[in-house]
Parts: sequence; C-alpha cells; structure tokens
Amino acid sequence: MGKIYKFFCLSLFLTVLLLNPAFSQWKHSNGPDGGGVNRLANQDSIIFAGTTSAIYASSDNGSTWISMSNGLPTTYIYDIFVSPFAIYTCGYEGIFRSTNGGVTWVESDNGINTTNVNAIRQIDTCLFAATINGVYRSNNNGDYWTRVDTGFSTPYVDCLTALGAYLFAGTDMGVYMSPDLGYTWQFANNGITGDIINVMTTLGRSQVFAGTIDGVFVSTDLGSNWTSISNGLNPSSVHSLAVYSDKMFAGVGKKGAFFSIDQGTNWYPCDTSLSNPYIYDFLEANGNVFAASGDGVFKSTDNGDTWVRRAKGILSTNVMSFLNLGQEIIAGTYENGAYVSQDTGKSWQPYSNLNLGRGIRRFAQTENGLFAATNANGLLRSTDGGVTWEQVLQSVPDLYYFTVGAKDNTVLAASYASGPYRSTDNGNTWSSISNGLIDPDIDNFTFIDSSIYAATTFVGFIFQSTDNGVTWVQTSNGLSDHSSVHKVIKVGNYLFAAANDGVYRSSDNGNHWYLSNNGLTTTTLLTIDSYDTTIFVGTQEGYAYISTDYGDNWTSISNGLPPTGYTAGINAFNFSGENILAGTYSTGVLWRPLREVVTSVEAGNGSNNPESFWLAQNYPNPFNPSTKIAYSIPKDGYVKLTVYNIMGQQVAKLVNNNVKAGKHEVTFNASNLASGTYFYRLESSNDVTVKKMILLK
Repeated sequence: MGKIYKFFCLSLFLTVLLLNPAFSQWKHSNGPDGGGVNRLANQDSIIFAGTTSAIYASSDNGSTWISMSNGLPTTYIYDIFVSPFAIYTCGYEGIFRSTNGGVTWVESDNGINTTNVNAIRQIDTCLFAATINGVYRSNNNGDYWTRVDTGFSTPYVDCLTALGAYLFAGTDMGVYMSPDLGYTWQFANNGITGDIINVMTTLGRSQVFAGTIDGVFVSTDLGSNWTSISNGLNPSSVHSLAVYSDKMFAGVGKKGAFFSIDQGTNWYPCDTSLSNPYIYDFLEANGNVFAASGDGVFKSTDNGDTWVRRAKGILSTNVMSFLNLGQEIIAGTYENGAYVSQDTGKSWQPYSNLNLGRGIRRFAQTENGLFAATNANGLLRSTDGGVTWEQVLQSVPDLYYFTVGAKDNTVLAASYASGPYRSTDNGNTWSSISNGLIDPDIDNFTFIDSSIYAATTFVGFIFQSTDNGVTWVQTSNGLSDHSSVHKVIKVGNYLFAAANDGVYRSSDNGNHWYLSNNGLTTTTLLTIDSYDTTIFVGTQEGYAYISTDYGDNWTSISNGLPPTGYTAGINAFNFSGENILAGTYSTGVLWRPLREVVTSVEAGNGSNNPESFWLAQNYPNPFNPSTKIAYSIPKDGYVKLTVYNIMGQQVAKLVNNNVKAGKHEVTFNASNLASGTYFYRLESSNDVTVKKMILLK
C-alpha cells in the first residue's frame, strides 16, 4: 500500500511538474531555413555565417549549418574576424570573443563606450574596431580598448581595412588613413564622389578598394587619389565588395550582385540564381565562392558563374504572420517569401504557391478569398484556396503594404505611401478610407463584434469604426503619448491592446484604456493573441507571457526561447492543432504543446476569439472514420452544422437546433461514406462559414 501511495504521489508530482510552464519549454521548428546573413568568415575549412540573430558554422562547405552562439545575445552580427589568437564577432551589442573555435563566446569590449560596433581588423598584434563612436584599438587581444580617431570630422565609422601597416577607415564623410596604428590620421578621400563609405577591401600590396553610395573606387597610392571603376553599376550604392586575383564581386542593394573580370573596369550582373538581390558579403573558401544574402547563404563552385542556395540549418528568418489553411499552416516572412507546414508547425518547406522572393507582412481570410499584404509585390488575393495568387488594388502604385484585415466580404488594407483602402466585394473594387484615420502606419485591422479597430504605430493611437470602415474615430483615452500600438483583441468583456509600453485593457469598448502590466518584466510588446480566455503577449526582447485572469497578472512562458536581445522579438502567435507557434523577428518559428500553458485544450480549436462566431478546423484531419468539429457562437440562437460532398449533396446534419452562446464540439462519424473531400458548413443568425476536411480510409 505504501509503495502504491508513493507511486501515486510521484506520478502526481511529475504531472504537475510537466504541466507547469516553468518546467516546459519552446522548441525550434525544423525550418524555415534562411534569413538575413550579414557576414562570412573562414577558419581551418570551417565557414562561419553571421546572421541577424546568431552565428552559424558549416564543416561541409555550406551544405548544412549549426548554431555556434553559446554566450551571444540574439542580435545583429555585423562582422566576423578571424585572428591567429581568436575569433571575434561584433554587432549591435558589442564585441564578443571565442578562443575555442566558436564553441563559446565572452564579451570583449571593455573601454568602448558604445555597443554598436561595425567591423574589426588587425595589424600586427593590434586589433581595431570601427564603431558609431569612433575607432578603437586593443593591444591585448581585445581585453581592453582605447579610442584612437583623433582628427576625424565624424564619429561614425562603418568599415576598416588594412594594407600592410596602413589602416583605412570608411566613414559617413569619406576615407581616413593612418600610417602608425591609429596614432595619427590623414583625410584620404580625393576623387571619391560618394562620401558615405560602406565597405573597403584590398588586393596585393598596392590596391585599396572602396564601395560607396556612388559606386566603386580604387586607389594605388595609399588613398591619396581615388579613381571610379563603376562602369555597369550605373552608379549605385555598393554595400559589399570582394576582390580576388581574377574576379571581383559587388553587392548593389536591390539591383543584386555584379562581377568584374577586368579589375573593376566593367561590371556585369551575376546569374539570376542569386534569387535574393540583397548581397551583404562574399567569401572565397575551400575552392568555392559564397555569398551572404537576405535569404541565407549561396554557394558557387564555378567562380560565381552559377549559384545554389545553401541555408539548411540557418534559422534566422523574420516570421511576421501565420495563416491556417486546413491541415496546412502558412508562415509569411519579411524577406524570404512564404513557407508551409503540414505537421502543426514542427517542420517547414518553401510554399511554392506564394514564392515571391521578398516578404509577406500579414494574411487575411474572407469567405471567398485569401489576402496577403507584401512588402514588394503589392496586395495579393487567392480565390482558389491559395493555389494561385493575383495582385489586386493595382490602381495604387505603392507595392509595400503594412497590413490587411478581413471579415465576410469586407477587406481593409493599408499601404506604405498611399494609406488605407476598403473593399466590400472581396477585393474586386476599392475605395480610400482615410476619413478620420490619421496615422498612416497601421499594423493591424481587427474585426470585433460590430466594430473594426485599427492599431497604429507612428502616432500610436487606436481608431475605431462602427460603419464597416467608412469613418473612424480615435479611441485612445488613457494611452501614453506615442504608445505604438500593434494589435487589439477581445477576450471576455475586455478589449486588450499590445503597445510599446505594455498591455492596455478596456472594459468599455475602447473608450478608456488602462495599463495592466503586473508580472511583465519587459513591456515593449509586439503582439497579443488569445486561446479561449488565456491571453498571450510577445515582447521585442523575445519574452512570452500569459494571463489567465483577464490581464490582472502575467506569467512568463519563455523557457527555451532564444537568448534575449535586440533581434529576439516575437511578432506573432498561432494556434493550430495542439501546438502554439511563435513567429520571431530573427530566429524563425518556435513551438510547444499548447497543453503546457493552457489547461483546457480541445484538439483542433484554432480560434483566437471564442466570444465571436467561428468554426475550427476538424481534428484529426485527414481522418478515419470519425473526427471532432468545434465551433462557437456569440449569442444564443438557431444553429445548423451540415456536411456536403464535392457534388454539393448534403451527407450529414450534425446540428439543427437552438444552441447556447459559447464554444461547442460535435463528433462526425463517416464510417458509411467513401474516401474523399468533404465540406462542413456552419450557419447561425446571419453568419455562415465553410471549411474543408478529408476522409482517408
């Protein structure tokens, strides 16, 4: 009896332990691979890639990558420098050093009075660091730094390069040269027409190259004179530059990558297989050429003639939004197009139906269409479930869209330069809706009951429309000045808003707002969402919190998330099946079982607002022979839930009676039906919605 009692107590303890958020954690999804890579370096055949969030290493010439970021914050990596003593990396949060091949890192910027460090170079035993506050030198491998930029007319130093004992510094006001390890400097900019110097490099014993906002320049007399070598660049702002004995490469912003085979006299576009135009660095290593891009690493085995993407294992994508499509989840990224998951977010593949080469900020869904707000391809619509997409609102020349929101056949979209627009016929025709909506930076449109709320980030107000988006009034009483509001949701009888100074709550439909931050250790919020009555918020620093008492108290659920830092932010949550997903600013997608943080999880319920009318995706799906269907109605009323085959014939009537307001669930048994695709339709009052399910016997 004693053993049974002890076993029962142990089992109960382990159950409570596993359900406690403090002892559970997030896991990285397998993909989406890629994201912004800023810098490449090589040490003993190991290639290092510095991304927007971490450092990765490859020992197989870029085929696969693993994170090497132990001790690093989640932040931009601006440079990686390999010295005989150590590997150094720098970025938005200072300098870090590794003496064991990148296995562990320690901060190494004592004496530097800024955390924003752009580049590191070495001459003899002296290290030099380019920062936004001058040039610094270390004589002891980075243990301590001293400022050495006397004579500069600007503190902003973007890049460094060395030619023998001569050190060159590229600033926002031209080039400076030091012949004596930084003790004295000379202004060495004669002939350069673009004074902002983005990148510098050298070749042999006499040539120094500078990539500027006005093309490429070369000097053969230690910077005394410079000559433009930009024929074919038209001229353009050059952000990356690599010079080898037989070929040169230049990254030219949105124009892509260029090469030269005559020392820069003439330039030609690189092969279009470099699909992402933003190339931030080049590296020649192990007989190959590598390019760091906004979409991972590209590799060339034929000296840059053709390129192949090599980003497996690099998890630095900026995931902005999610869209649930039956058993599939679509993730929209800022620079890398869309990805699809068919296993509730645990693994991802490129979504070929929406492969734009650029970014998707928001998704929205109506009864008859899907919409994607992109940052380079305009506002897109699909009327066939995401198989094909077309641009709508083509009368607006602006191709950058902040957001899109929809309900029934009403669609609202906000562009960067032209403001917000409204359609009431599923995106066929549009009209401007700026009446009263004075903030141009709209992060989200949310349809709540009979109102629409616009969360804005420039002025930082909340706007409300009660006439389907025709006119708007400001409902920001109680918000601090310039709160920068990202999203508004409703849970229970409260409205909640995620802002850059915390969570605001309103009990009177937005007429008055009050901060509700108890338990939040950081309050710079980027998103807010809910599952039933559990509220989730994500912060810019990369923390996640939940509240189960309508915002009175908040509890961290951040275990397993990447280290906090400047680029660790959580942009969006998604609820699919039994998992919760977090889309992050620079570390891709993370997931965890929803039951770890929510005590009442019903499989398949992916709704974010159970107080409204919604129909969840059936679970499991595909199914054999039975599946569960959850739905919710906002008020008591007559409900019909019916099932149809692909011919439109009714095959089952699951609900056909009066139902109480709230969430409900029914079981559909299809043992007497053939395998195939079926549709289930929910009707209540004036609301109708349809979803698809697959019976697979």
